[in-house]
Amino acid sequence: MSAMSRNKGKRGEAELSTLLAATGLPYLREQDGRLQGADFRVDQFAIEARYRERLEIPAWCAELELKTPDHLVPVLAWRKNKHPWRVSMTFADWLELVRAGRA
Repeated sequence: MSAMSRNKGKRGEAELSTLLAATGLPYLREQDGRLQGADFRVDQFAIEARYRERLEIPAWCAELELKTPDHLVPVLAWRKNKHPWRVSMTFADWLELVRAGRA
């Protein structure tokens, strides 16, 4: 990975950290992603940030799902230049969120 790609990734993580901080939700920013398998932890969610132009969402999701412990829900946060942040997760995990919100 080139230095330019690493720097863009770091900027993306910093940007997502700023967005999370603005929500007021407590979160943990993992410096190397080793503890829980992702860049951030918000409640039961393990969030991996990807700031790239060439999207490889299925591969990124598969990688995150493999390294996320079973007690956490893997969430991929991603964006391209000049686009908003988006998230990807399994339909089953999304459905659980919807059901929990209706309870």
